[in-house]
Amino acid sequence: MCPPEQTIPFDVLVEALLQRAVVSGLKPPIVVVLVSVNGFVSAVRYERKAHGEWNRTLLVEGSEPKGKYPLNLIFCDSRGQSQVALVKDPSTMTTSIQ
Repeated sequence: MCPPEQTIPFDVLVEALLQRAVVSGLKPPIVVVLVSVNGFVSAVRYERKAHGEWNRTLLVEGSEPKGKYPLNLIFCDSRGQSQVALVKDPSTMTTSIQ
């Protein structure tokens, strides 16, 4: 789940969005599905470690080229709750959350 390098590391952005999802009510473990405009799909399960850090497990990753923007990130918890974030600009990692 790593597009090409940019100003803000993609994993840092995802973890910040995960934290926002938890604050808004999603409960870990949380599955994050990345969907790119070119059809690239990736799914990662995030669980909390003892010290509050995130442990990630790659569940699936497509074979299409990575890094086509905009990207949709769908955050889903085990209760069926979800949030969607749109990453519009790879240089600044501009996002909007629904």
